[in-house]
Amino acid sequence: MPFRTADIEALLGARHRDPFAVLGPHLDDDGVTRVRVFQPGATALELLDAAAAVLGRSVPQHAAGFFELIAPAGLGDYRLRAHWQSGGAQVFDDPYRHPPLLGAYDLWLFGEGTHLRPHRLLGAEPCESLGVRGTRFAVWAPHAGAVSVVGDFNFWD
Repeated sequence: MPFRTADIEALLGARHRDPFAVLGPHLDDDGVTRVRVFQPGATALELLDAAAAVLGRSVPQHAAGFFELIAPAGLGDYRLRAHWQSGGAQVFDDPYRHPPLLGAYDLWLFGEGTHLRPHRLLGAEPCESLGVRGTRFAVWAPHAGAVSVVGDFNFWD
């Protein structure tokens, strides 16, 4: 299933309530795994296995930088390689291949106001997910229209 217009508009406006429902790997009703990526500024995207072999290629499905790659059955660890309008390429991990890092029980306690260590849920916390070391960011901003994390890892955008 291609990207829905409503999803594209919500993602572009930073209003999508669940980007994980759209982006990353998804097994569709037809039994095909599709990896959907939003990568503005890329002219092409490649799906790589753990050994950096190319598993698939895609050009943008939408001018804003939405890509869809067909993945082989049993897709495991993978990375993406973006080819940029300015030239060059970059290999990176797809953040949408990772599971949620805040557990349902922690969220329930936090929402109830009884979590004893909310400082471990919110802010920046070093973590590891699927063998990838990084930093998890979480905020509590119930009235915010959008929240973004920017840095050199996303070209300060």
